Amino acid sequence: MDYETLTDLDALTPDQYDGYVDWLKETTAAELRKAAGTAGEVQGAIGRYLERCARCSITRGEFTDFFCVDDPSIVDMAGYSREEADGAIAMLETEGAGVK
Repeated sequence: MDYETLTDLDALTPDQYDGYVDWLKETTAAELRKAAGTAGEVQGAIGRYLERCARCSITRGEFTDFFCVDDPSIVDMAGYSREEADGAIAMLETEGAGVK
């Protein structure tokens, strides 16, 4: 399954949905690790995360949970310090402000 082009989460089985969420979290965490320390690159990784979420109609609550609430969250998986995580979360809140 090509998760990068997926658009309909409702068509997935529960196992496929879990696989998509795992892929989304792992992919975003890897991009954030690579971008660490460079605000523009972190913002780009967050923008790609939000685009993937929007394409699949993931709600603001869901993408926020994946990013910074779940255990492990994306920022945890990225190995971010509390300060780095707070900065990334602020960017997510700004970038994702228009999403319901």
